[in-house]
Amino acid sequence: MFKRIIMENTGIQTLSISHTNPGDLYDLGMLEDMDDEVYTLEVLEVFLTETARELAEMKMAMLSGNIDAVCKKAHSIKGGAGIIQATTLIRLMEAIEASGKNGSAANQLAGLADKATFQYNCIERELKKKMPGLRI
Repeated sequence: MFKRIIMENTGIQTLSISHTNPGDLYDLGMLEDMDDEVYTLEVLEVFLTETARELAEMKMAMLSGNIDAVCKKAHSIKGGAGIIQATTLIRLMEAIEASGKNGSAANQLAGLADKATFQYNCIERELKKKMPGLRI
């Protein structure tokens, strides 16, 4: 069993990341309600590809000091995470957006981005375990 807890006080809320099962990472209920495994698989593949790309772009924007681009990437990732109801990833993206807009220190944004990457990697690992069962 895998468990890691990270606490971050952003001044907005306290974020906690804890993974003991896939249900802590995401909820595919909305997609499963559509009863279309091909569509669900396509959505998951797009989520994984786009989120990985956007996280990398967000980190590059952070390194270059482009906080506006960081906030835009966080907003975009938040939308994708909403499709799979990845609540913790959504909260991290909200914290990045808010911290960026409030002029938080670069190291605080970098810490949040690292936590978001960790969260995404956990989601990716679990989704990749689930996806072969969806193939028709």
